[in-house]
Formats: sequence, C-alpha cells, structure tokens
Amino acid sequence: AAHASHDFKQINLRNGEFHGFFLERSGNTLLRSTLYQFTEKLQMVRVPMLRERWSNPTRPARAAVEDHRRIIEAIEAHDYEKAEEILSDHINQVNLSVCAYYEMKKDPNAEQERKNRRVTQK
Repeated sequence: AAHASHDFKQINLRNGEFHGFFLERSGNTLLRSTLYQFTEKLQMVRVPMLRERWSNPTRPARAAVEDHRRIIEAIEAHDYEKAEEILSDHINQVNLSVCAYYEMKKDPNAEQERKNRRVTQK
C-alpha cells in the first residue's frame, strides 16, 4: 500500500480516488461541485502537509487513512449510521488538521500553543 511506503503523491492520489468514488455516486451536484472546488485548493498543501505530518502520531495523515478503511467497513456491513459517524468525525478532524497546519506555517509556535490550550481545557 502507498501509505506503507510513504509515497505521499500516491497517498494523495488514493485519497482523491476515495473521495471521488463517493462524490460521483452521491447524486448531489452542489455537494460534488463544492467539494471538488475545495479539493483543488487543498491539493496545494496536501502533499507537503502529508510529508510533514505523517510521523505525527496524534492524528493527521495516518488516522485519515484509517478513517477511510473504517468507513468502507461500515458501509460493507450496511451500518450506515456508523459510516456517517466516522465520516463526520473524519471531516472535523481533517478540518482541524488543515487549520492547524496553516497556523503552524504562519507561526511555528502556534501548534504547541494549540496543544497547550487543549490540555488546559480538559
């Protein structure tokens, strides 16, 4: 698998195929159009972000791959509520990850400050 070899361009390609598979079958042209526009913008940072964050065990890239596997398993088991739950969490986590990546690029100390805020909020 691409994720085992750390081939980030292949991981990115497979990620696009995964999302495209579901978007094409959704029948929702507005959702499809919106997500394709978002994906185009995200492509500019996805490979560098994967490369930098792959070894980070806290969440980002590896967990997203695992989310995709779990979504497929839930769908295959016809457990659509579980698939929706995993998908919702996946979207939220990707959003947080992308925002944190941009913050870190603007301010290298922002990532640690964000982690510190999360610890103190618990």
